[in-house]
Amino acid sequence: MISAHMIAAIQHRLREYRHFNLVKQFAIYVCVGGMATLVDWTTFYSLTHVAVMHYYPALAVSTTLGTLTHFTLNKLFTFKQSSHASKKLILIYIIIVSLSFGLNFLWMTFFVSFLHLHLMFSRMLTTGLMLIVNFALHKGITFNKALYSPR
Repeated sequence: MISAHMIAAIQHRLREYRHFNLVKQFAIYVCVGGMATLVDWTTFYSLTHVAVMHYYPALAVSTTLGTLTHFTLNKLFTFKQSSHASKKLILIYIIIVSLSFGLNFLWMTFFVSFLHLHLMFSRMLTTGLMLIVNFALHKGITFNKALYSPR
């Protein structure tokens, strides 16, 4: 017979396992985000310092390239979605990314235009501020398998 103590121990192990998976998934998300950030920041720096482009269009281009990298790598490695992205997944991703881009734009404007911080430092601060927000949105909405499974 299974005792209440054994059931409690099993439940505790399951919670630990779920916690470990969340930490592992977040670590992968951070690594993937690091790669996408490298694409974003390199593009942003190149456009603002080499091509001498204003930071608004540079932000749009660099964010787009970083976002494409981010989507592809997260889909394959972090949240392990099937290779065929549904229209619903892509639409939700675009909505989340648009919201994120708007927040990025506001933070960049605040840091550069109001606080007069350096462009790259402002880009780094903005990226850091958005890390947790983006993970929560993508885990809870964009790549939430329950939203895409047939009912």
